[in-house]
Amino acid sequence: MKRTDFSRDSYLNNLLIAMYGRHGSPADARDVFDKLGASATIFSWNLLITAFVSSAKTQDAAAAFSRMPQHDVVSWNAVLSAYTRSGRTPMARQLFDSMPQRSVVSWTTMITAYTESRHLANAKGSFYKMPQHNKVTFCVMLQALTQHAGSSQAKVLFDRMQERDNTIWNTVLNAYALEESLELAEEILAKMPLQCKFSWTIMLLAYARASLLDKAKQLFDVMAERDVVSWNAVIQASAETGLLEKVAILFDRVPQCNMSSCNSTLVAYVQCGYLDQAHKLFARIPDRDLASWSIMILGCAGNRQERLALEHFGEMLLEGIKCDEITMLGVLSACNHLGLIQEGVSYFVMMVAELGIDPFVEHFSSLVDLLARVGQLREAHDLLRNMPFVPDPAACCSMLGACRTHGDVELGAYTAANEEFGIEPHHPSPYLLLSSMKH
Repeated sequence: MKRTDFSRDSYLNNLLIAMYGRHGSPADARDVFDKLGASATIFSWNLLITAFVSSAKTQDAAAAFSRMPQHDVVSWNAVLSAYTRSGRTPMARQLFDSMPQRSVVSWTTMITAYTESRHLANAKGSFYKMPQHNKVTFCVMLQALTQHAGSSQAKVLFDRMQERDNTIWNTVLNAYALEESLELAEEILAKMPLQCKFSWTIMLLAYARASLLDKAKQLFDVMAERDVVSWNAVIQASAETGLLEKVAILFDRVPQCNMSSCNSTLVAYVQCGYLDQAHKLFARIPDRDLASWSIMILGCAGNRQERLALEHFGEMLLEGIKCDEITMLGVLSACNHLGLIQEGVSYFVMMVAELGIDPFVEHFSSLVDLLARVGQLREAHDLLRNMPFVPDPAACCSMLGACRTHGDVELGAYTAANEEFGIEPHHPSPYLLLSSMKH
């Protein structure tokens, strides 16, 4: 947009400030604001602060607030939001305490900050001090109790509420579903005055996670509305119970198949070892994403098709798909099973140096296992000792097993004494491996 001098038209300038703020251009918003000069109103100042807040310009928002000739509750709430969004909860609390007037938005913003920083006691204290609540406040508190205190406390708050809309009902329903308290979730669903697509999908996903295909299918069949999430949930439930024919039928019936549907079906095939079907579906996916490639790489690596896993990884890189930590676990696992020491080390170095991926303990453990299997025991032991994590039991047992295979009793005893025994002293595996080396 070509900017003209609208300094005399404060209404239009306010619209421009709001527009630039919504579109992430706080510098342009400030330019327009500066043209207002002395004609800037509290409304103009609040729009400018909001523009800064929307673009995470916390310091600019605070500076504008301090320059304001006067403030209203909207001004205070905007800066309060800036502090909470940037994780500055102590500063937000200090500002909140100094507010001459607080609205429901002020209280809700502070409660949200406490819940996001895991200060549940402070969140509950603020909630019960509030002079009045609204639906948003109740939802924030219900979700906080669900995540950090369990569904029982969330239900206590739910029972105290005099007015409940579908958002409130679904929040409690989801709390029980995530805890796999399915009987209680079913009771809530039955009591809901108005069940909606979201309510049904919550239960459908809960049944799928619990591998309750009959219940998932029964609910799916009576749903008035179905979306791709619903279809994926029932596909997942079928996959968990190993009904591959059912998975294929459902996949073919999905009215608007998307990447999530394809990936859910791919997972079903590779989990059950049906790699031929997985490859046929994989070949049909037009725009395969990172998840699609990772599923196939991990699936092949875990089903004795390690070379095919590495081929897929090469194809993935050629297509310009950037891999992640999960993909690299599949690649290293394939190298491990094939005993490809040079390739495994090269991929590990590439992951860190070229792709910028921070390795997990599982990546180190896989490389330790690979080095140990091919007899490079000293190198494996050095990596085990120097990894930036406490070695996990699997890596240490792999090291002990390799020491037994290659007859290095001294290194095996040293490993047991300095790594594995220090991690899980009551775990029998290292003792058995060490004992077998000495006899």
